[in-house]
Amino acid sequence: MTPETLIVWLVVMVGAMVQGLTGLGFALIAVPVLLLFQDARTVIVSALILTGVINALILAQTRCRRMTWHDATPIIVGSVLGVPFGSYLLAVLNPESLKVMVAALALLFSLPMLMGFHRVFSHQQAAGVLTGAVSGALQSCTSMGSPPVALFMTNQGFSKDNFRGTLVLRSMAVSSLSVAALITTGMVNSSVALSVLAMVPAVLIGLSIGLLLAKVVPQKLFKRLSILVIAGTALLSLISALF
Repeated sequence: MTPETLIVWLVVMVGAMVQGLTGLGFALIAVPVLLLFQDARTVIVSALILTGVINALILAQTRCRRMTWHDATPIIVGSVLGVPFGSYLLAVLNPESLKVMVAALALLFSLPMLMGFHRVFSHQQAAGVLTGAVSGALQSCTSMGSPPVALFMTNQGFSKDNFRGTLVLRSMAVSSLSVAALITTGMVNSSVALSVLAMVPAVLIGLSIGLLLAKVVPQKLFKRLSILVIAGTALLSLISALF
């Protein structure tokens, strides 16, 4: 195993572990490092496919128990509606510029929440649809669509199970639609397939660890960990993109 392969495996394993624990984090952690070794479009499409695989496995294991559909549905519907716009942006814009924008905004909004500031939206369903649409578009064009939804749900005080279940279903729906849309543009090719297959073992190991941790982490710590994941990976994305 080459040093490059070892680095990729370790990063993918950690990303899958965090995704299994919090419901987000795989693309946020893996994409900045993978960009050092592969072109941006291959990395983004590979991350979309692997995110879908991870979330399908989480769904099979948890069945989204104790998730509140009244809270989750607007976010999921909005995310699906945002996918076509994101696929269009990926085809015509520079993915790196979009990543910098997403990372900067995630960092900007997560830091106040780490310090305890939040303002609950009174019209949660409407805000959920709008947040979901932004997230769906970003997921499709950068593979980093979780931060807007995760920050929104943290701000609204979603429970741990509701948070993870909503993120898993939203991400699974968006990843599936995004990959289907990208197939029509020819972006899912043999290079992407080989990249995905090489990372599957690391994904399975990391995800298994994350699912075990999710059973023992309390609500308060879970909330803080989720925000830290967003802030930390956003900072990593900014550093990797700018330097």
